[in-house]
Amino acid sequence: MFKFKVLVLGMLLLALVGGYGIVTWGDNVQPRTGGTLIVPETYSAHISMDPIRIGNERAEDIQVIIQALEGLVKLDLPTLKIVPAIAESWEVSDNLLTYTFHIRHGVKFQNGREVTAKDVVYSFERLMDPKETAVPIHILKNVAGVDKYQAGTTKHISGIKVIDDYTVQITLVSSDVGFLYKLTEAGASIVPEEAVNRLGKNFGRTPVGTGPFKIVSWIGNDITLEAFDGYWGGRPYLDKVIYRTMLEPGTREAAFEAGEIDETILTSPQYAKYRNNPTYKNDLIEVAELWTRNLCFNTRKGPFVNKLVRQAFNYAIDNKTIIEKYLLGKAYSCVGYLPSSLPAFNPDLLSYDYNPELAKALLKAAGYENGVTVEIIGAPTSPTWGIPYVEAARPYLEAVGFNLKLVPLESAARHARANAGEFDGYMTSTGGVPSSLQYMSRFLSQYSRAEGNTPAYFNPRFDYYLNLASKEANFDKRMGLIRKAEAIFVDDAPMWFCNYSKAVMIHQPWVHGLKPVALDLSYQPMATVWVDATSPRAGK
Repeated sequence: MFKFKVLVLGMLLLALVGGYGIVTWGDNVQPRTGGTLIVPETYSAHISMDPIRIGNERAEDIQVIIQALEGLVKLDLPTLKIVPAIAESWEVSDNLLTYTFHIRHGVKFQNGREVTAKDVVYSFERLMDPKETAVPIHILKNVAGVDKYQAGTTKHISGIKVIDDYTVQITLVSSDVGFLYKLTEAGASIVPEEAVNRLGKNFGRTPVGTGPFKIVSWIGNDITLEAFDGYWGGRPYLDKVIYRTMLEPGTREAAFEAGEIDETILTSPQYAKYRNNPTYKNDLIEVAELWTRNLCFNTRKGPFVNKLVRQAFNYAIDNKTIIEKYLLGKAYSCVGYLPSSLPAFNPDLLSYDYNPELAKALLKAAGYENGVTVEIIGAPTSPTWGIPYVEAARPYLEAVGFNLKLVPLESAARHARANAGEFDGYMTSTGGVPSSLQYMSRFLSQYSRAEGNTPAYFNPRFDYYLNLASKEANFDKRMGLIRKAEAIFVDDAPMWFCNYSKAVMIHQPWVHGLKPVALDLSYQPMATVWVDATSPRAGK
Protein backbone atom coordinates (compact mmCIF):
# COMPACT_ATOMS: atom_id res chain seq x y z
CA MET A 1 0.00 0.00 0.00
CA PHE A 2 1.35 3.41 -0.94
CA LYS A 3 0.34 6.46 1.07
CA PHE A 4 -0.20 10.16 0.72
CA LYS A 5 0.42 11.87 4.08
CA VAL A 6 0.34 15.55 4.79
CA LEU A 7 2.93 16.51 7.35
CA VAL A 8 2.34 19.41 9.70
CA LEU A 9 5.39 21.24 8.37
CA GLY A 10 4.26 20.75 4.78
CA MET A 11 0.83 22.12 5.54
CA LEU A 12 2.34 25.09 7.32
CA LEU A 13 4.44 25.92 4.27
CA LEU A 14 1.44 25.46 1.98
CA ALA A 15 -0.57 27.79 4.19
CA LEU A 16 2.10 30.44 4.06
CA VAL A 17 2.45 30.21 0.30
CA GLY A 18 -1.30 29.92 -0.23
CA GLY A 19 -2.13 33.08 1.63
CA TYR A 20 -3.43 31.76 4.94
CA GLY A 21 -0.43 33.04 6.87
CA ILE A 22 1.60 36.22 6.87
CA VAL A 23 3.32 36.49 3.52
CA THR A 24 4.96 39.27 1.58
CA TRP A 25 3.85 40.14 -1.95
CA GLY A 26 5.60 42.23 -4.57
CA ASP A 27 7.19 45.51 -3.46
CA ASN A 28 6.93 44.37 0.19
CA VAL A 29 3.18 45.02 0.25
CA GLN A 30 1.48 43.06 3.01
CA PRO A 31 -1.91 41.43 2.34
CA ARG A 32 -4.74 43.16 4.15
CA THR A 33 -8.09 41.94 5.40
CA GLY A 34 -11.26 43.63 4.28
CA GLY A 35 -12.93 45.00 1.19
CA THR A 36 -15.21 43.78 -1.57
CA LEU A 37 -14.29 42.34 -4.95
CA ILE A 38 -16.78 42.67 -7.82
CA VAL A 39 -16.35 40.02 -10.50
CA PRO A 40 -18.26 40.08 -13.81
CA GLU A 41 -19.69 36.72 -14.90
CA THR A 42 -19.09 36.53 -18.65
CA TYR A 43 -20.54 33.23 -19.92
CA SER A 44 -24.33 33.15 -19.38
CA ALA A 45 -26.95 33.50 -16.66
CA HIS A 46 -26.54 31.27 -13.61
CA ILE A 47 -28.64 28.12 -13.19
CA SER A 48 -27.91 26.72 -9.72
CA MET A 49 -25.39 26.82 -6.90
CA ASP A 50 -26.25 23.23 -5.91
CA PRO A 51 -23.22 21.28 -7.18
CA ILE A 52 -25.21 18.20 -8.18
CA ARG A 53 -27.49 20.25 -10.47
CA ILE A 54 -24.84 21.37 -12.94
CA GLY A 55 -22.21 19.76 -15.18
CA ASN A 56 -18.57 20.62 -15.76
CA GLU A 57 -19.51 22.78 -18.74
CA ARG A 58 -21.24 25.26 -16.39
CA ALA A 59 -18.22 27.46 -15.68
CA GLU A 60 -20.53 30.35 -14.79
CA ASP A 61 -21.87 28.38 -11.82
CA ILE A 62 -18.72 26.48 -10.89
CA GLN A 63 -16.65 29.67 -10.44
CA VAL A 64 -19.00 30.60 -7.59
CA ILE A 65 -19.58 27.11 -6.15
CA ILE A 66 -15.87 26.42 -5.61
CA GLN A 67 -15.63 29.42 -3.30
CA ALA A 68 -18.32 28.05 -0.96
CA LEU A 69 -18.18 24.26 -1.18
CA GLU A 70 -15.40 21.70 -1.06
CA GLY A 71 -14.90 17.97 -1.38
CA LEU A 72 -12.51 15.51 0.20
CA VAL A 73 -9.77 16.74 -2.14
CA LYS A 74 -9.41 19.68 -4.50
CA LEU A 75 -7.20 21.01 -7.26
CA ASP A 76 -4.51 23.50 -6.47
CA LEU A 77 -5.80 25.56 -9.35
CA PRO A 78 -2.58 27.21 -10.57
CA THR A 79 -0.64 23.91 -10.66
CA LEU A 80 -3.52 21.44 -11.30
CA LYS A 81 -2.13 19.21 -8.56
CA ILE A 82 -4.50 17.31 -6.28
CA VAL A 83 -4.22 18.58 -2.71
CA PRO A 84 -6.06 17.95 0.58
CA ALA A 85 -9.33 19.67 1.37
CA ILE A 86 -11.78 18.17 3.87
CA ALA A 87 -9.59 15.07 3.91
CA GLU A 88 -6.16 15.81 5.33
CA SER A 89 -4.65 12.59 3.96
CA TRP A 90 -5.54 9.41 2.12
CA GLU A 91 -4.21 5.97 1.25
CA VAL A 92 -4.69 3.95 -1.92
CA SER A 93 -4.42 0.17 -2.06
CA ASP A 94 -1.82 -1.44 -4.31
CA ASN A 95 -4.51 -2.61 -6.72
CA LEU A 96 -5.84 0.98 -7.01
CA LEU A 97 -9.30 -0.14 -5.92
CA THR A 98 -9.62 1.05 -2.32
CA TYR A 99 -9.26 4.67 -1.18
CA THR A 100 -9.20 5.48 2.53
CA PHE A 101 -9.70 9.14 3.42
CA HIS A 102 -8.90 10.69 6.78
CA ILE A 103 -11.06 13.73 7.49
CA ARG A 104 -9.32 16.54 9.30
CA HIS A 105 -10.72 17.27 12.76
CA GLY A 106 -12.55 20.53 13.28
CA VAL A 107 -13.76 21.20 9.71
CA LYS A 108 -17.00 23.14 10.05
CA PHE A 109 -19.95 23.54 7.78
CA GLN A 110 -21.04 27.14 7.40
CA ASN A 111 -23.94 26.36 9.78
CA GLY A 112 -21.37 25.67 12.52
CA ARG A 113 -21.57 21.86 12.66
CA GLU A 114 -18.46 19.71 12.38
CA VAL A 115 -18.04 17.51 9.31
CA THR A 116 -17.89 13.73 9.85
CA ALA A 117 -17.60 10.67 7.63
CA LYS A 118 -21.40 10.32 7.64
CA ASP A 119 -21.65 13.60 5.74
CA VAL A 120 -19.46 12.14 3.00
CA VAL A 121 -21.75 9.13 2.69
CA TYR A 122 -24.86 11.33 2.64
CA SER A 123 -23.43 13.68 0.00
CA PHE A 124 -22.29 10.88 -2.28
CA GLU A 125 -25.54 8.93 -1.96
CA ARG A 126 -27.47 12.12 -2.66
CA LEU A 127 -25.41 12.58 -5.83
CA MET A 128 -26.16 9.05 -7.03
CA ASP A 129 -29.80 8.87 -5.87
CA PRO A 130 -31.90 8.46 -9.06
CA LYS A 131 -34.68 10.51 -7.46
CA GLU A 132 -32.35 13.51 -7.43
CA THR A 133 -31.67 13.27 -11.19
CA ALA A 134 -28.23 14.74 -10.54
CA VAL A 135 -26.03 15.76 -13.47
CA PRO A 136 -22.39 14.83 -12.57
CA ILE A 137 -23.06 11.17 -11.69
CA HIS A 138 -19.98 10.09 -13.68
CA ILE A 139 -17.94 10.97 -10.59
CA LEU A 140 -19.03 7.86 -8.67
CA LYS A 141 -20.22 5.53 -11.45
CA ASN A 142 -17.26 3.22 -10.86
CA VAL A 143 -17.88 2.83 -7.10
CA ALA A 144 -18.87 -0.65 -5.96
CA GLY A 145 -22.57 -1.02 -5.24
CA VAL A 146 -23.70 2.08 -7.15
CA ASP A 147 -25.61 -0.01 -9.70
CA LYS A 148 -27.69 -1.74 -7.04
CA TYR A 149 -28.26 1.52 -5.18
CA GLN A 150 -29.51 3.24 -8.31
CA ALA A 151 -31.71 0.24 -9.12
CA GLY A 152 -33.32 0.58 -5.68
CA THR A 153 -32.34 -2.91 -4.45
CA THR A 154 -30.16 -1.53 -1.63
CA LYS A 155 -30.58 1.49 0.67
CA HIS A 156 -26.90 2.42 0.68
CA ILE A 157 -23.87 2.25 -1.63
CA SER A 158 -21.86 -0.74 -0.41
CA GLY A 159 -18.58 0.66 -1.74
CA ILE A 160 -18.72 3.74 0.54
CA LYS A 161 -18.13 2.83 4.20
CA VAL A 162 -17.77 4.78 7.41
CA ILE A 163 -14.79 3.40 9.34
CA ASP A 164 -15.12 5.93 12.16
CA ASP A 165 -16.20 9.56 12.53
CA TYR A 166 -13.14 10.80 10.66
CA THR A 167 -12.43 7.96 8.24
CA VAL A 168 -14.32 6.93 5.11
CA GLN A 169 -13.39 4.18 2.66
CA ILE A 170 -14.37 4.02 -1.00
CA THR A 171 -14.00 0.87 -3.10
CA LEU A 172 -14.06 0.91 -6.90
CA VAL A 173 -15.23 -1.77 -9.31
CA SER A 174 -12.16 -1.33 -11.52
CA SER A 175 -8.90 0.57 -11.08
CA ASP A 176 -8.96 4.23 -12.12
CA VAL A 177 -5.90 6.45 -11.65
CA GLY A 178 -8.16 9.39 -12.47
CA PHE A 179 -10.56 8.81 -9.59
CA LEU A 180 -9.04 11.52 -7.40
CA TYR A 181 -9.45 14.01 -10.25
CA LYS A 182 -13.16 13.17 -10.29
CA LEU A 183 -13.36 13.85 -6.56
CA THR A 184 -12.00 17.37 -7.15
CA GLU A 185 -15.06 18.26 -9.25
CA ALA A 186 -17.76 20.50 -7.83
CA GLY A 187 -20.27 17.64 -7.92
CA ALA A 188 -18.28 15.80 -5.23
CA SER A 189 -18.74 18.60 -2.70
CA ILE A 190 -19.71 17.60 0.84
CA VAL A 191 -22.95 19.14 2.15
CA PRO A 192 -24.95 18.82 5.41
CA GLU A 193 -28.19 16.85 5.21
CA GLU A 194 -30.05 19.13 7.60
CA ALA A 195 -29.35 22.18 5.42
CA VAL A 196 -30.51 20.40 2.27
CA ASN A 197 -33.73 19.36 4.02
CA ARG A 198 -34.31 22.80 5.55
CA LEU A 199 -33.72 24.81 2.40
CA GLY A 200 -35.29 22.45 -0.13
CA LYS A 201 -35.14 23.97 -3.61
CA ASN A 202 -33.53 27.08 -2.13
CA PHE A 203 -30.42 25.04 -1.42
CA GLY A 204 -29.55 25.79 -5.05
CA ARG A 205 -29.56 29.52 -4.30
CA THR A 206 -27.79 29.71 -0.92
CA PRO A 207 -26.13 26.33 -0.34
CA VAL A 208 -24.21 25.41 2.80
CA GLY A 209 -20.70 24.04 2.45
CA THR A 210 -17.26 24.15 4.04
CA GLY A 211 -15.51 26.67 1.77
CA PRO A 212 -13.87 30.00 2.63
CA PHE A 213 -16.94 32.00 1.57
CA LYS A 214 -20.69 31.69 2.25
CA ILE A 215 -23.22 32.38 -0.48
CA VAL A 216 -25.53 34.74 1.36
CA SER A 217 -27.78 36.10 -1.40
CA TRP A 218 -28.72 35.74 -5.05
CA ILE A 219 -30.72 38.75 -6.16
CA GLY A 220 -31.16 39.50 -9.84
CA ASN A 221 -27.77 39.50 -11.55
CA ASP A 222 -25.78 39.60 -8.29
CA ILE A 223 -24.62 36.64 -6.19
CA THR A 224 -23.02 37.85 -2.96
CA LEU A 225 -20.53 35.85 -0.92
CA GLU A 226 -19.23 36.72 2.55
CA ALA A 227 -16.08 35.50 4.30
CA PHE A 228 -16.58 32.40 6.47
CA ASP A 229 -14.74 33.07 9.73
CA GLY A 230 -14.80 29.37 10.64
CA TYR A 231 -13.03 28.14 7.49
CA TRP A 232 -10.54 25.37 8.33
CA GLY A 233 -7.84 27.02 6.22
CA GLY A 234 -8.19 30.41 7.90
CA ARG A 235 -10.41 33.35 7.15
CA PRO A 236 -10.00 34.73 3.61
CA TYR A 237 -8.75 38.29 3.20
CA LEU A 238 -11.80 39.70 1.42
CA ASP A 239 -14.99 40.46 3.33
CA LYS A 240 -17.19 40.01 0.27
CA VAL A 241 -17.12 38.79 -3.31
CA ILE A 242 -19.94 39.78 -5.65
CA TYR A 243 -20.42 37.87 -8.92
CA ARG A 244 -22.35 40.08 -11.33
CA THR A 245 -23.74 38.77 -14.63
CA MET A 246 -22.40 41.04 -17.40
CA LEU A 247 -22.47 39.24 -20.74
CA GLU A 248 -21.72 42.13 -23.11
CA PRO A 249 -17.94 42.71 -23.58
CA GLY A 250 -18.41 46.42 -24.21
CA THR A 251 -20.39 46.83 -20.99
CA ARG A 252 -17.68 45.07 -19.00
CA GLU A 253 -14.97 47.19 -20.61
CA ALA A 254 -16.75 50.42 -19.71
CA ALA A 255 -17.41 49.22 -16.16
CA PHE A 256 -13.77 48.22 -15.73
CA GLU A 257 -12.41 51.54 -16.94
CA ALA A 258 -14.85 53.32 -14.63
CA GLY A 259 -13.54 51.27 -11.68
CA GLU A 260 -16.95 49.66 -11.11
CA ILE A 261 -15.62 46.09 -11.41
CA ASP A 262 -12.29 44.71 -10.25
CA GLU A 263 -11.32 42.36 -13.07
CA THR A 264 -12.65 40.96 -16.33
CA ILE A 265 -11.86 38.36 -19.00
CA LEU A 266 -10.74 39.95 -22.29
CA THR A 267 -11.80 39.30 -25.88
CA SER A 268 -9.21 39.38 -28.68
CA PRO A 269 -9.85 43.06 -29.61
CA GLN A 270 -9.71 44.04 -25.94
CA TYR A 271 -6.47 42.13 -25.49
CA ALA A 272 -4.96 43.98 -28.46
CA LYS A 273 -6.05 47.25 -26.85
CA TYR A 274 -4.62 46.60 -23.40
CA ARG A 275 -1.54 44.43 -23.96
CA ASN A 276 0.72 47.36 -24.97
CA ASN A 277 -1.10 50.05 -23.02
CA PRO A 278 1.34 51.44 -20.39
CA THR A 279 -1.55 51.98 -17.96
CA TYR A 280 -2.78 48.39 -18.05
CA LYS A 281 -0.14 46.08 -19.55
CA ASN A 282 1.26 45.10 -16.13
CA ASP A 283 -2.18 44.16 -14.86
CA LEU A 284 -2.80 41.29 -17.28
CA ILE A 285 -2.86 37.61 -16.37
CA GLU A 286 -2.39 35.18 -19.28
CA VAL A 287 -2.61 31.39 -19.30
CA ALA A 288 -2.86 28.50 -21.75
CA GLU A 289 -6.27 27.16 -20.87
CA LEU A 290 -6.93 23.45 -21.29
CA TRP A 291 -8.35 23.60 -24.80
CA THR A 292 -6.61 22.56 -28.02
CA ARG A 293 -8.09 23.97 -31.22
CA ASN A 294 -7.64 21.43 -33.98
CA LEU A 295 -8.86 20.21 -37.34
CA CYS A 296 -9.52 16.48 -37.07
CA PHE A 297 -8.72 14.54 -40.21
CA ASN A 298 -10.77 11.56 -41.38
CA THR A 299 -8.21 8.79 -41.12
CA ARG A 300 -10.55 6.10 -42.52
CA LYS A 301 -11.47 7.49 -45.96
CA GLY A 302 -10.45 10.26 -48.31
CA PRO A 303 -7.03 11.85 -48.87
CA PHE A 304 -6.22 12.13 -45.15
CA VAL A 305 -5.95 8.35 -44.84
CA ASN A 306 -2.41 8.99 -46.03
CA LYS A 307 -0.18 10.13 -43.19
CA LEU A 308 1.97 12.17 -45.59
CA VAL A 309 -1.03 14.29 -46.56
CA ARG A 310 -1.82 14.93 -42.90
CA GLN A 311 1.74 15.96 -42.19
CA ALA A 312 1.82 18.17 -45.30
CA PHE A 313 -1.27 20.04 -44.08
CA ASN A 314 0.46 20.78 -40.77
CA TYR A 315 3.72 21.93 -42.36
CA ALA A 316 1.88 24.17 -44.84
CA ILE A 317 0.52 26.64 -42.29
CA ASP A 318 2.24 29.50 -40.48
CA ASN A 319 0.32 29.18 -37.20
CA LYS A 320 2.28 31.87 -35.40
CA THR A 321 1.46 34.52 -38.00
CA ILE A 322 -2.24 33.56 -38.04
CA ILE A 323 -2.38 33.80 -34.25
CA GLU A 324 -0.72 37.20 -34.19
CA LYS A 325 -2.49 38.77 -37.17
CA TYR A 326 -5.90 37.10 -37.11
CA LEU A 327 -6.41 36.34 -33.40
CA LEU A 328 -4.46 39.46 -32.36
CA GLY A 329 -2.09 37.34 -30.30
CA LYS A 330 -4.77 35.75 -28.15
CA ALA A 331 -3.70 32.11 -28.52
CA TYR A 332 -0.55 30.01 -28.26
CA SER A 333 1.00 28.07 -31.11
CA CYS A 334 0.78 24.32 -30.59
CA VAL A 335 3.78 22.14 -29.83
CA GLY A 336 1.71 18.97 -29.83
CA TYR A 337 -1.76 18.14 -28.58
CA LEU A 338 -1.24 18.62 -24.82
CA PRO A 339 -1.26 22.31 -23.76
CA SER A 340 1.71 23.76 -21.90
CA SER A 341 -0.33 24.04 -18.68
CA LEU A 342 -0.68 20.27 -18.30
CA PRO A 343 1.98 18.39 -16.34
CA ALA A 344 2.58 15.95 -19.23
CA PHE A 345 3.40 18.78 -21.64
CA ASN A 346 6.63 18.08 -23.52
CA PRO A 347 8.39 21.26 -24.72
CA ASP A 348 10.94 19.15 -26.61
CA LEU A 349 8.33 17.39 -28.73
CA LEU A 350 9.07 17.53 -32.46
CA SER A 351 6.37 19.90 -33.71
CA TYR A 352 5.25 21.11 -37.12
CA ASP A 353 7.04 24.35 -37.88
CA TYR A 354 6.05 26.31 -40.97
CA ASN A 355 7.76 24.60 -43.94
CA PRO A 356 5.86 24.98 -47.22
CA GLU A 357 8.57 23.32 -49.32
CA LEU A 358 8.42 20.21 -47.16
CA ALA A 359 4.61 20.30 -47.39
CA LYS A 360 4.84 20.29 -51.20
CA ALA A 361 7.33 17.43 -51.14
CA LEU A 362 5.10 15.36 -48.86
CA LEU A 363 2.07 15.92 -51.10
CA LYS A 364 4.13 14.86 -54.12
CA ALA A 365 5.31 11.73 -52.31
CA ALA A 366 1.68 10.95 -51.46
CA GLY A 367 0.72 11.13 -55.16
CA TYR A 368 -0.82 14.62 -55.10
CA GLU A 369 1.79 16.58 -57.00
CA ASN A 370 -1.01 18.40 -58.84
CA GLY A 371 -2.96 19.20 -55.69
CA VAL A 372 -5.80 17.68 -53.68
CA THR A 373 -9.31 18.86 -52.82
CA VAL A 374 -10.56 18.43 -49.25
CA GLU A 375 -13.92 19.23 -47.66
CA ILE A 376 -13.82 20.78 -44.20
CA ILE A 377 -16.81 21.22 -41.91
CA GLY A 378 -16.99 23.39 -38.81
CA ALA A 379 -18.79 26.05 -36.81
CA PRO A 380 -19.80 29.02 -38.97
CA THR A 381 -18.73 31.91 -36.75
CA SER A 382 -16.10 30.94 -34.16
CA PRO A 383 -12.86 32.78 -34.97
CA THR A 384 -10.73 30.37 -32.94
CA TRP A 385 -12.14 26.89 -33.63
CA GLY A 386 -14.52 27.33 -36.55
CA ILE A 387 -14.54 27.79 -40.31
CA PRO A 388 -13.24 31.40 -40.05
CA TYR A 389 -9.96 30.12 -38.62
CA VAL A 390 -9.56 27.68 -41.53
CA GLU A 391 -10.34 30.54 -43.90
CA ALA A 392 -7.40 32.43 -42.37
CA ALA A 393 -5.15 29.48 -43.21
CA ARG A 394 -6.49 29.11 -46.76
CA PRO A 395 -3.72 31.11 -48.52
CA TYR A 396 -1.01 28.94 -46.96
CA LEU A 397 -2.79 25.71 -47.89
CA GLU A 398 -3.58 26.72 -51.46
CA ALA A 399 0.04 27.76 -51.96
CA VAL A 400 1.20 24.16 -51.52
CA GLY A 401 -1.64 22.40 -53.37
CA PHE A 402 -4.63 22.01 -51.04
CA ASN A 403 -7.96 23.07 -52.55
CA LEU A 404 -10.45 23.77 -49.76
CA LYS A 405 -14.19 23.28 -49.79
CA LEU A 406 -15.37 24.89 -46.55
CA VAL A 407 -18.80 23.90 -45.21
CA PRO A 408 -20.08 25.92 -42.22
CA LEU A 409 -22.65 23.97 -40.20
CA GLU A 410 -24.67 24.63 -37.07
CA SER A 411 -24.10 22.43 -34.05
CA ALA A 412 -26.55 19.56 -34.61
CA ALA A 413 -25.69 19.07 -38.28
CA ARG A 414 -21.98 19.45 -37.58
CA HIS A 415 -21.91 16.79 -34.89
CA ALA A 416 -24.09 14.42 -36.91
CA ARG A 417 -21.70 14.52 -39.85
CA ALA A 418 -18.64 14.28 -37.59
CA ASN A 419 -20.00 11.22 -35.77
CA ALA A 420 -20.91 9.58 -39.07
CA GLY A 421 -17.45 10.22 -40.52
CA GLU A 422 -18.88 12.34 -43.35
CA PHE A 423 -16.00 14.80 -43.67
CA ASP A 424 -12.40 15.11 -44.76
CA GLY A 425 -11.62 17.59 -42.00
CA TYR A 426 -13.59 18.75 -38.96
CA MET A 427 -12.59 21.98 -37.24
CA THR A 428 -13.21 21.88 -33.50
CA SER A 429 -11.82 22.41 -29.98
CA THR A 430 -11.15 19.60 -27.52
CA GLY A 431 -9.89 19.22 -23.96
CA GLY A 432 -11.23 20.94 -20.87
CA VAL A 433 -9.96 18.47 -18.25
CA PRO A 434 -7.06 18.74 -15.75
CA SER A 435 -5.91 15.12 -16.15
CA SER A 436 -3.23 14.66 -18.81
CA LEU A 437 -4.31 11.04 -19.21
CA GLN A 438 -7.96 11.92 -19.71
CA TYR A 439 -7.02 14.76 -22.06
CA MET A 440 -5.20 12.30 -24.34
CA SER A 441 -7.32 9.17 -23.91
CA ARG A 442 -10.23 10.25 -26.11
CA PHE A 443 -8.13 9.07 -29.08
CA LEU A 444 -7.75 5.47 -27.90
CA SER A 445 -8.87 3.11 -30.64
CA GLN A 446 -11.57 1.64 -28.40
CA TYR A 447 -13.52 4.90 -28.59
CA SER A 448 -15.88 5.78 -31.40
CA ARG A 449 -16.23 9.14 -33.07
CA ALA A 450 -19.30 9.83 -30.94
CA GLU A 451 -17.19 9.14 -27.83
CA GLY A 452 -14.59 11.72 -28.80
CA ASN A 453 -12.23 9.94 -31.20
CA THR A 454 -13.38 12.11 -34.11
CA PRO A 455 -10.49 11.19 -36.47
CA ALA A 456 -11.18 7.48 -35.80
CA TYR A 457 -7.50 7.32 -34.88
CA PHE A 458 -5.93 3.89 -34.51
CA ASN A 459 -2.38 3.05 -33.51
CA PRO A 460 -1.63 0.04 -31.25
CA ARG A 461 1.60 1.62 -29.96
CA PHE A 462 -0.32 4.74 -28.88
CA ASP A 463 -2.89 2.52 -27.14
CA TYR A 464 -0.14 0.52 -25.48
CA TYR A 465 1.51 3.48 -23.76
CA LEU A 466 -1.77 5.08 -22.67
CA ASN A 467 -3.04 1.77 -21.30
CA LEU A 468 0.19 1.43 -19.31
CA ALA A 469 -0.30 4.97 -18.05
CA SER A 470 -3.84 4.15 -16.90
CA LYS A 471 -2.41 1.51 -14.55
CA GLU A 472 0.64 3.44 -13.35
CA ALA A 473 0.22 4.76 -9.80
CA ASN A 474 3.48 6.73 -9.81
CA PHE A 475 2.65 10.21 -11.13
CA ASP A 476 6.00 10.97 -12.79
CA LYS A 477 6.15 7.60 -14.51
CA ARG A 478 2.58 8.08 -15.69
CA MET A 479 3.46 11.45 -17.21
CA GLY A 480 6.41 9.84 -19.01
CA LEU A 481 4.19 7.19 -20.58
CA ILE A 482 1.70 9.84 -21.70
CA ARG A 483 4.51 11.80 -23.35
CA LYS A 484 5.55 8.68 -25.29
CA ALA A 485 1.98 8.23 -26.48
CA GLU A 486 1.71 11.88 -27.50
CA ALA A 487 4.93 11.68 -29.53
CA ILE A 488 3.41 8.85 -31.57
CA PHE A 489 0.16 10.78 -31.95
CA VAL A 490 1.86 13.95 -33.15
CA ASP A 491 3.99 12.05 -35.66
CA ASP A 492 0.85 10.36 -37.02
CA ALA A 493 -0.80 13.80 -37.28
CA PRO A 494 -4.48 12.76 -37.16
CA MET A 495 -5.25 16.47 -36.94
CA TRP A 496 -3.97 19.93 -37.75
CA PHE A 497 -2.64 21.21 -34.42
CA CYS A 498 -3.90 24.79 -34.63
CA ASN A 499 -3.48 26.56 -31.30
CA TYR A 500 -3.93 26.41 -27.55
CA SER A 501 -6.49 28.73 -26.05
CA LYS A 502 -5.00 31.81 -24.40
CA ALA A 503 -7.24 33.22 -21.71
CA VAL A 504 -6.48 36.76 -20.55
CA MET A 505 -7.74 38.59 -17.50
CA ILE A 506 -7.18 42.24 -16.68
CA HIS A 507 -7.44 43.45 -13.10
CA GLN A 508 -7.40 46.76 -11.32
CA PRO A 509 -4.02 47.77 -9.83
CA TRP A 510 -5.43 47.48 -6.31
CA VAL A 511 -6.22 43.77 -6.74
CA HIS A 512 -3.64 41.19 -5.64
CA GLY A 513 -3.41 37.42 -5.60
CA LEU A 514 -5.20 36.45 -8.82
CA LYS A 515 -3.70 33.37 -10.47
CA PRO A 516 -3.16 32.00 -14.01
CA VAL A 517 -5.71 29.16 -13.65
CA ALA A 518 -5.54 26.90 -16.71
CA LEU A 519 -8.72 24.94 -16.03
CA ASP A 520 -10.67 28.16 -16.49
CA LEU A 521 -9.32 31.61 -15.74
CA SER A 522 -12.60 32.47 -14.02
CA TYR A 523 -11.95 29.73 -11.40
CA GLN A 524 -9.97 32.03 -9.14
CA PRO A 525 -9.13 30.80 -5.60
CA MET A 526 -10.64 33.83 -3.90
CA ALA A 527 -9.38 32.84 -0.45
CA THR A 528 -5.94 34.19 -1.45
CA VAL A 529 -7.12 37.35 -3.23
CA TRP A 530 -7.00 40.74 -1.50
CA VAL A 531 -7.37 44.42 -2.27
CA ASP A 532 -5.15 47.21 -1.04
CA ALA A 533 -6.27 50.50 0.47
CA THR A 534 -6.52 52.24 -2.91
CA SER A 535 -9.56 50.16 -3.88
CA PRO A 536 -12.81 52.14 -3.89
CA ARG A 537 -14.30 49.15 -2.09
CA ALA A 538 -11.42 48.64 0.36
CA GLY A 539 -13.61 49.14 3.41
CA LYS A 540 -16.88 47.74 2.12
